[in-house]
Amino acid sequence: MIRFNPYQKITPFRSKEYREFIRTVPPIVQGPGDVVPHHEGYYQGSTGSKASDIFTVSLPDSLHTRSNDSIHALGWQAFEEVHNVDLMWHCLRNIEAFLSHGGILKGR
Repeated sequence: MIRFNPYQKITPFRSKEYREFIRTVPPIVQGPGDVVPHHEGYYQGSTGSKASDIFTVSLPDSLHTRSNDSIHALGWQAFEEVHNVDLMWHCLRNIEAFLSHGGILKGR
């Protein structure tokens, strides 16, 4: 049985298979550029460390980092408002799609 200790530091989940799957998911907002995975870390509260692969959505490169209305320019709250999306909903939908297509969430 796995027991959760709320005082133990949690290592972010990493899965190459899951990140490759995310690259096949249509972007949550349409825009020019290649589809890239965006790790959404607003829930973790730690600056300087990449969020878990579980909290990843697909974005066109232009809306990831390269434009004034990109998620890195606006921040997650303004991005959700401007583009009328719910990042957490898309993260959960991606996990469900991955699992329903036979994926197994196993990290490093």
